[in-house]
Parts: sequence; structure tokens; C-alpha cells
Amino acid sequence: MELQARRMTEIVLNHDGVVKTLVAGRSNSNFLKYKEFGIWMLDMRYNRSVKLKVDEIHVDLKNHIIYAYDYKTTRSQNINSFKSSVRYYGYDIQESFYSHYISEWAIGEFASEFKVVFRFIPQLNIAPFNVLDVIELDADDRENAYNRWNEALEELDQCLKTGRFDNPAAYSDSGVNMIKLNNAESLVIADGF
Repeated sequence: MELQARRMTEIVLNHDGVVKTLVAGRSNSNFLKYKEFGIWMLDMRYNRSVKLKVDEIHVDLKNHIIYAYDYKTTRSQNINSFKSSVRYYGYDIQESFYSHYISEWAIGEFASEFKVVFRFIPQLNIAPFNVLDVIELDADDRENAYNRWNEALEELDQCLKTGRFDNPAAYSDSGVNMIKLNNAESLVIADGF
């Protein structure tokens, strides 16, 4: 297993798109670099803690850009197949959610606004372990996902305020997994929120 992991890493680091983005960023002495970077913060809109863990970020202080990278393993054999799975697995929501809170973190950390460029690096999880490409979602996908997760948070906030978690229809298009929501309800009730 360790040999396979090393081989997969080697393949990632030799992919042309990865060399031009991730590897170039790692070697740029003007960038701040963070690997497996965790962000914990308070979302003032809902007075709730938010946490996320980014595989890698590079902060370009001069140009006010943060490059965020997330590795994904996939069985998709081509880039189009992977792109069609983005919404199914909620990667668009992840990208939007992470980008939003990375931007918020940057304001607190650097006292300035930053553009966030979020990139997925999908790699086959079966031999030959090829990297499909370095992918950025388009602005429409990002905005749609932003609206979906914000609607879900607003609905969750209402559920927590009223103590009622009985409207599964409200979640049908939001991207929220009902099993996770039901588990959240149990935790909320158990913790006495």
C-alpha cells in the first residue's frame, strides 16, 4: 500500500497541469504555503462554528490570490466523466463552501480581501493512477452551489430554532444528505442545543 501511495504521488507531481500550478506554487518563494491546513472560525450569520481542512493552499500576498488544492481519487476514466460526478458527490458545494470561508479567513489573517482560486486534482484510484487534469469549476457552478449550501444552512438554522426536523422535501434539491441531517438532529437533541 505504501508503494502504491508513493507511486500515486509521483504520478501527481509529474502531471503537466500539476507542475504548472501546484508544483510551481510550492517553489514560488513569494507564496506562503500550507499543507493539510485547517480553518476553524465562527460564521456570524448563524453564530455557528465552521471548520474545514484544505489539502494545500498557496497565498500570493502580492497579488491577493489564494490558490486552494483538493486531491480527489476517482474511478472516472476521463475528465468529462469526473466533471459530471462533481455535483453528485457535492464537490461543487465543497468548493464553494471552502472558497467562501478561505476568503473570510484571509480577511482576518491578512486584513485584506483575497480572490480564491480553488482547484481539484482528480486521480484514478486504480492502475494506472493517471491524473485527469487540474480542474477549476466555473462561476455558474460556484454560484449555484453557494446558493444551495446557504439555503441548507438557513433551513438547518430554522430547524434548530424550532426544534423541528420534519420537512425532508426542503432538502431534496439542496444537496443535503438526509441521513446526515437526521444524524445531526440526533446530535443536536442529545447535546441540548
